[in-house]
Amino acid sequence: MANKRTHHSRKNKTNKTANIKSKQVVYKKKTTNKNKKNNKINIKRIIYILLILLFSGIIIYSTIKIAFYTKDTIETKEVEEELLDYIKTDEETKEVIVDYNGLKQINSDMVAYLIINDTNISYPIVRGTNNDYYLDHNFKKNYNASGWLFADYTNKFDGTDNNIVIFGHSMKNKTMFGELSKLLKKDWYSNPDNLLIKLMIDDVTYTYKVFSMYIITAEDYYISTGIPSNEFNGFVRILKERSIVKLDTNINNPKQILTLSTCYDNYDKRLAVHAIRIENID
Repeated sequence: MANKRTHHSRKNKTNKTANIKSKQVVYKKKTTNKNKKNNKINIKRIIYILLILLFSGIIIYSTIKIAFYTKDTIETKEVEEELLDYIKTDEETKEVIVDYNGLKQINSDMVAYLIINDTNISYPIVRGTNNDYYLDHNFKKNYNASGWLFADYTNKFDGTDNNIVIFGHSMKNKTMFGELSKLLKKDWYSNPDNLLIKLMIDDVTYTYKVFSMYIITAEDYYISTGIPSNEFNGFVRILKERSIVKLDTNINNPKQILTLSTCYDNYDKRLAVHAIRIENID
């Protein structure tokens, strides 16, 4: 009888131990599942926080960029309006009269004044000691992302240049060379008067006739200055052949051309416009 009780007691103890272990396993599983669930929740929270920080950063960056763009646009407009005091239009002849010396007193880097018909392009042209400064400085030499229209720093403007090159940003607000792409439209180039570009240098106005316009991946060839005289005719013919607009401008015996260059579509493309000088040739 005692043996039976002892056996029964041992059996009960075994069962209790098994139950305890079983409960511990269940508890561990619940704890593990709970930890996994918590980990998933924490990962989601981290991702959510990172996304919030990312989008907040984008919004802040965009806001700052828009603010600076607006500031630069306003400043550019203010400079343009100030320069209007130095530009008049003859009511009878409709010729633009520019106070060249007055503008040069504002900025001694001024070397020319450019006018393109049926566009907003009517600006004094500056030349720095490199081709970087006026990418982000305006006519008054104040920092401005819109920059200003500037000539290649290697151009001399002493009558010896055979390719005068002028650069400028293609601004979305239509300032600087923002309207240069308008020259590619048939409504513009089908008007013969529009093809005549005016460039004033030291109070003498020179006329250039557009002979080529095209879009090209950024390169140095078409903006070359000081081309050897024995290579210049071939250089001009190549530029003429590139044109995506058929123009009947005579390019025989060129003495000097004017090249206008700006970004197009993206930073890898350039819009190039070439015009040959047709009068006041030395």
